Amino acid sequence: MACIGGIAWAASPSRAEPVVTIYKPLAVTHEQTMDPASWQEGFAPQPPSLTGVTFTNRLNGDAFLTDAVAHNGSGVAIGDVNGDGLEDLFFCGLLSANQLYLNRGHWLFENFPLGEAACQNQRSTSAVFSDVDGDRDLDLLVGGIASGLRLFMNNGSGQFRESTDSGLDRTTSPASLALADLDRDGDLDLYCANYIDVMYTADPTTKYALGRINGRMRVTSVNGRATTEPRLQNRFTVSAEGQLRELPEVDGLYLNDGKGHFTAIQGRRGTFQDPSGKPVQAPRDWSLAVSFRDLNQDGWPDLYVCSDNATPDRLWLNDQQGGFRAADTFALRHTSRSSMGVDVADVNQDGLDDVFVVDMLASDHGKRLQQLVKQHSSFQEIMLPQGRPRYNRNTLFLAQPNGRYSEVALIAGVSASDWSWCPIFMDVDLDGDSDLLISNGFSFDVMDQDSHDRLKTMSLTMQQRKRSRQYHPPFPTPNVAFRNRGDGTFESAPASWGFGITGISYGMALGDLDNDGDQDVVINQLNESPILLHNLSNRPRLKVVLKGYSHNTRAVGARLVLRTGSKTQSHTVQAGGRYLSSDGHGQTFALSQDAAPTASMSIHWPDGSQNQIHRLKINQCLTIEQPEEPLHLVAKQETPREMVFVREQTIVPDQGVVLPPPPSLTSPSVFWRLPRSGGLAIHDIDHDGLMDIWIEGSPHQNPRMLIQKPNGRLTPVALSQEATKARGKALGWTAEDSASYWLVSARQTRLSDGKQCENILLIDADGKVIQTLTANIPGIASMHLMDIDQDGDLDLFLGAFQPDGPYNGSSTSQWWRQDKGQWHRDETFDPLGQSLDDVSGAAHLPAGKTTPA
Repeated sequence: MACIGGIAWAASPSRAEPVVTIYKPLAVTHEQTMDPASWQEGFAPQPPSLTGVTFTNRLNGDAFLTDAVAHNGSGVAIGDVNGDGLEDLFFCGLLSANQLYLNRGHWLFENFPLGEAACQNQRSTSAVFSDVDGDRDLDLLVGGIASGLRLFMNNGSGQFRESTDSGLDRTTSPASLALADLDRDGDLDLYCANYIDVMYTADPTTKYALGRINGRMRVTSVNGRATTEPRLQNRFTVSAEGQLRELPEVDGLYLNDGKGHFTAIQGRRGTFQDPSGKPVQAPRDWSLAVSFRDLNQDGWPDLYVCSDNATPDRLWLNDQQGGFRAADTFALRHTSRSSMGVDVADVNQDGLDDVFVVDMLASDHGKRLQQLVKQHSSFQEIMLPQGRPRYNRNTLFLAQPNGRYSEVALIAGVSASDWSWCPIFMDVDLDGDSDLLISNGFSFDVMDQDSHDRLKTMSLTMQQRKRSRQYHPPFPTPNVAFRNRGDGTFESAPASWGFGITGISYGMALGDLDNDGDQDVVINQLNESPILLHNLSNRPRLKVVLKGYSHNTRAVGARLVLRTGSKTQSHTVQAGGRYLSSDGHGQTFALSQDAAPTASMSIHWPDGSQNQIHRLKINQCLTIEQPEEPLHLVAKQETPREMVFVREQTIVPDQGVVLPPPPSLTSPSVFWRLPRSGGLAIHDIDHDGLMDIWIEGSPHQNPRMLIQKPNGRLTPVALSQEATKARGKALGWTAEDSASYWLVSARQTRLSDGKQCENILLIDADGKVIQTLTANIPGIASMHLMDIDQDGDLDLFLGAFQPDGPYNGSSTSQWWRQDKGQWHRDETFDPLGQSLDDVSGAAHLPAGKTTPA
């Protein structure tokens, strides 16, 4: 073994120089990669007749029409189970037995007998290869619907025997799995995203019996089975309005003792906490996917959990004491609604990991109009500052330095990819940027509005209703690939990439199946042979394989960062974390001949130590072994960041915001309502050289005027009774005689017809109304002062909107001219005002400018 490298920089302890083994050059020739004219990119499907992979994940017969949970699909696990240096394939089957294919090289695979791990008569969903007992071979975790989680120990040659004392729950219905050393004790712990065994609410023939117990309405039986049975206990709730909900299973969180025995801790007090640190119960969410990543870069693995249906996604931050605290309320402002899969990468190369979640929004606009969206975020979720609405589309969360995220999927061009399951960031073209692959497809388009309408007119028997999915159109769709443009935005990848195979694709995983250093792709389809995609890229690359010490023998959770000039690439070693699936072990980086001499790689090991490697070469595989003895170096001291703002004074007492009830929508086109909560206006109202504040009111709160004193304190001014009615938009204005006023909109009753309208009140520094501008506008959304007639004084624009009533109702915006401190309506500008209906904001653009003044 050749040893290269140096000692890392870190605020955490560094370790002795790592051992680096340089294997023979990868199977990419120098001539191919040095000539840009010969560079290739994309994939070539490898047929079963060539590979020998003939497995089919079957779901047929009556189960195809009635088993809603099985239509969440099955996954694939990749790993070298027999230690021959070639990564093997494990496929989960629903009505098929699981199968293991040993890699014999040159894209030839051999069906290898599995024994117990075939899980006959089990609807297997997910699998992970991981060394859970620290003996340096890959063990196997398999999840199945109503069969729980099963652990099979590897004897070192790829033969598996089921553990009889794993401590794992054998009654749940696991979806995706992920492992990481969550407590940094040197072994791999486990998170199991559980779903449900049977979805009774998805079956239109399910019969419920209700009864009142202790004064509350309860479900007492389901299809004649008492809800006191173990699988039905506490499974259903009935709201005061009579709405019945079915609750999924609680996710499993397990600590490993280092020998492959797990202890469930999801029910332990303090395992999960709210943002303030208060212990909370483990939520019962419709969990489909989970990913362990160090999202806040404190050296400890955090959790992102995707939830389907009516439950929210969860972002849990590791508290470094064996538990997880919910991220700040404002960390994620909104999420996807039916979150299927998640992946993490630094898509804009700012050093922070970004999060991508897939949903089911159709790529084609016409298809979106055909599909029925069943649920929308509530009025309160959208309007309350602490609300977190959910939308039926993909979401891309760009990490910010303050620990919060900006959601940019629409801007980035990745908001829609049809009925999606597994997203994977992967540098397909080896240009140093993370591209995006997404598996998708579904057996029935149950969101199709036309088929729902047809079903309403059909006379169906009870058995036909139970199998009503057959009346929805099939929905196989092409898998989707997006190319990263290099600026954090994406474009549809060319068809030449060969990824857009149409079908019903579920679990997907990456692995270097031919040891050429790039990542090949394997996808488990439904009722079809798996898709094996040979990566055709022949650009220069670097493959890295890590070996950890202690029981985490593959350094799961380690973060590798490659710096090459202006580019920074990063990968985290995972075990599981894919939708129902798990990747192979190697990590691939783009590395050109020109960049290699000055490139450096940082390894952030799972225990918090770090190392750095220099003098890298292209087209090689580095096996980097984590040293066991740390060097006792003086850690760098972090310089505290200077606060930009400091809370000086609480100017408004804390009080709950009372929202008006949701609007009664009189038009089906209405999907948004302008907020009626107030804002701020700042003006020197008393001419003392200090800026004063008008805090706009709301339907349930009076406005406030605050006068600033020389010591910086803000003193409230008592408003007259009439002035308290001015709860709308506000501006500060100084007249020609140097008197200053607040111009504030007020909702009043119109004398002519008794209807509500808005007028403008002029309020002086004493809080008294000195003039009313009778605008009689149904609603004022914006106000703006500008010199419209070029006479040297400011005129007033009032942007109108319809606060209630039909969406297509018109409201004419108005102009008010000022002449020597007096205001009057100028109807010469009415044609322009009539063309400005439903204004939500306004800005002044001086002639020749294209941005607001």
